[in-house]
Amino acid sequence: MNKHKKDVASSSGKHKKTPEQKRIEKLEEDGKEVYKNLGTYSPPLMIPQAPNLSNYIDKYDKDSQLSKSNLASQQRQQDYEAEVEVYRGLERVNGDFIVIQGLKYTHGDYTMFVGEHLSKRKAGEVCKMKNKETEEECDFVVIGENYAIVIEVKNVGCKDRAQGVEKAEYLNKTFKDSVDQRSRTVKLITGISKEAAVLQFTAYPYLSHQFKNHFQVTESELS
Repeated sequence: MNKHKKDVASSSGKHKKTPEQKRIEKLEEDGKEVYKNLGTYSPPLMIPQAPNLSNYIDKYDKDSQLSKSNLASQQRQQDYEAEVEVYRGLERVNGDFIVIQGLKYTHGDYTMFVGEHLSKRKAGEVCKMKNKETEEECDFVVIGENYAIVIEVKNVGCKDRAQGVEKAEYLNKTFKDSVDQRSRTVKLITGISKEAAVLQFTAYPYLSHQFKNHFQVTESELS
């Protein structure tokens, strides 16, 4: 009798789900629920269904004198407006795919699919963020059948910063920052599905063509 109980306990223990398995099941359930609620919309499926402009509409006048904190807030407003430009562009594409704007993922979820990784805050050190902390946010992820596209948006207008060398340095810095941001999201996607083809881009919706010669990066920096 006791042996039978031990065998049953041992057998049930083999099938006990790990925290990672439970988390993956929860993510799958959440995804199915989102698709159930929004999947009837005409493609492409946009998540969210419309950009959230409620915090920014007409908040700052472009010609007004602003404090340092308000200038920072105005910059965030303009950055989000650049994202909206890309959102509207993707919305107009006639294709059967899903667009997720502002995808955030936690350190715990990232580690579950990617494994132990280096910190983005302390060079050369293993990342020690808490599981529920946000690992990264991606401006846009486009999901199609067996492919994904990662897009980071940078708000660099023709009047931003100085001209010449400083302009070139600023443009190149924003691009290199976007490469770091994109690479983490690409690693997450390939960790989830090794079969999926992943493309990645940095979008500059407000960059004037007259400054394209200032935008110089090496071929290795493009990868």
